[in-house]
Amino acid sequence: MATDSNDKTIRPCEAILLESLKDSYFVYSCTKQGQITYVSPSIARILGYTEDEFIKLINNPPSDILNGEYVLPSPTSMVNNKNLP
Repeated sequence: MATDSNDKTIRPCEAILLESLKDSYFVYSCTKQGQITYVSPSIARILGYTEDEFIKLINNPPSDILNGEYVLPSPTSMVNNKNLP
């Protein structure tokens, strides 16, 4: 069954899978163009970013990330610095 690409509804079988992986893995989905549309809540425990912070950072990377000079900001600096992507 096809689902709407904007549908963020998690099916029961997906919820069970996500719950079992939450301590070691995070799960994400993206569009065909590579834009992240969903990341599991376990991202906070694993990398320290909220779901929204991670999606925003990955979907709108700073331009200097492409030349290898960018260092990802810590989650604390993202909260305190509203100028970050």
